[in-house]
Order: sequence, then C-alpha cells, then structure tokens
Amino acid sequence: MAFYENSDLQPPDRRRLLACLAVACMAYPLAQTFLLPAVLLVVLGGLGAVWAYIRQIRLEAERSAKELQNKCRELEQVRRNTASLVEMSVQEERSRIAHEIHDVVGHTLTAAIIQLEGAKRMAEQYGCVPPEKLELLSGLARKGLNDIRSAVKAIRSEGVRAMPLEAALRELIQCTEETMEIAIEADISLPATPDWGRLTEQALYSALQEGLTNGIRHGRCSQARFSLRASEGRLRFRLVNDGEPYGSAVPGFGLSSMIERVKLLGGRVSIRSSADADGNPAGCELSIDLPQAG
Repeated sequence: MAFYENSDLQPPDRRRLLACLAVACMAYPLAQTFLLPAVLLVVLGGLGAVWAYIRQIRLEAERSAKELQNKCRELEQVRRNTASLVEMSVQEERSRIAHEIHDVVGHTLTAAIIQLEGAKRMAEQYGCVPPEKLELLSGLARKGLNDIRSAVKAIRSEGVRAMPLEAALRELIQCTEETMEIAIEADISLPATPDWGRLTEQALYSALQEGLTNGIRHGRCSQARFSLRASEGRLRFRLVNDGEPYGSAVPGFGLSSMIERVKLLGGRVSIRSSADADGNPAGCELSIDLPQAG
C-alpha cells in the first residue's frame, strides 16, 4: 500500500479475489458426498482466484504506466521551459552588453568627430593643426579605448559605479564641455544619502550621456540646460538644448535602449521639441520621471 500513499491512484478492488477463495473453501466439505461437483467447484474457484490476482496485477501495472507517462510529460514541459528561460537570458545579456558598449563608444566617438571636423577647418584655414588639437584627439582615442575596457570589466564583475551619482554626472558634463564645443548649465539637487539602486543610477547617467550625444550629433546644439532633482519620492530629470527641432523623429538604438531601461524601473520618458523665446519649436527636451526608491 506504500505505493499509493504518495499517489492520487487508488488500490484495485480485491473483493473478487476474496470471493473466489471463499467459494473454493466452502466447496471443500462437499467433496465427501459430491466428489466430482466439489472438485469442479474447487477448480473453478481456484481459477477465478488466479484470474482475479492476474487482473489486479494488470490494473496496477496500467496505473503505474499512466502515472509514469504523466511524470514524463511534466518533465518534458519543465525541460522546454528551462530551455526558453536560458534563451531569454542569453538575449537579455547580449542586449545589455550592446547598450553598454553603445553608450560608452557613441559619446566618445562623437567628441572625436567634432574635434576632427574642427581640426580639418583649421588645417584648411591656417594650413596646419595646432599640437594641442592633435593631443586632444589622441586623448579622446585613448579615453575611448579605456572606456571600452572599463565597460567590459564592469559587465564581467557587475561592479557598481564607485563615484556618487552627482559627481559622476558633473564629471560627464565637464568632459562633454571640454571636448564637444558645447556649454551646459547644470542644476543638480540630490540628497546626501540616496535611497535608489545601481540600476537607477545607470539609467540616469546613460540618459544624460545619450541626450547630450544626440543633441550634439544630430541636433547640432551649442547650449544645453540640465536639471535633476529629488522631490516627493520621485527623481525628475530634464535636459533641454538649442539645436534643431526634434519633431517626430523615430528614436534610434540609443534612445530606444534608454527608454526601455527607464520603463523597466517604473519610470516615464518624454521626448519632444522645446520652444524658443517666441514660442517656436526649437531644439529637444528630454524629460524622465523615476521612482526615487529602486
């Protein structure tokens, strides 16, 4: 009976077996008076008992086989689910690496392109390129290589950014101003003890990096205003530039990745044309609203 204790199956009915054995036992006393009928009755009773026992074994075997088939189907479903999860994990990891490399390389290469264009103009106008301009280009190339190495190292080690968020944002702004010929007005007000997680910091840093890169590269802006404040349990991010109107452009890979990150953290993203002093469309305004705790 132990077989059935952990199973939904019920043991087979043994009443037929007991009835056949009872008939055989009752027929034995009749053998002294009615020998042949008694013998036949005993034989039939014995055969019935054997048949009942065989039938019982067959039913138990069928039930065991059915249970095994059910378990096999469950295991196959588990295997398929596991394979799907593994494939999803691989795709997510590939996407994450692509986002990291895009953010790092895109920003540095944009700075290098701007400096190269400036060096070209100077060469055409003065017939030479100042050594400090060449040194800046060399520094950008080295920075790009170091940034790629740092991104790969961070991906492998899952290390958090050692620098606090505000300091990292200000460093990014300073580096952008020095290498991309843009003036950025920054207003950052964050609590001394933040209660948000690493993913939130990465999303905000990448959003500023992508917003500046896109505004300079595609919008050809020369000025930008950035603000980040913590208020009423929310982080409110706003970046406005004076470049070409954003219009109804379709977000590229970088902006799409940034929007996806923010939404996964429960935030909202708005990208639209800003307005000049006369109310006409001008530049681009990127706004992000994120839960402060995360």
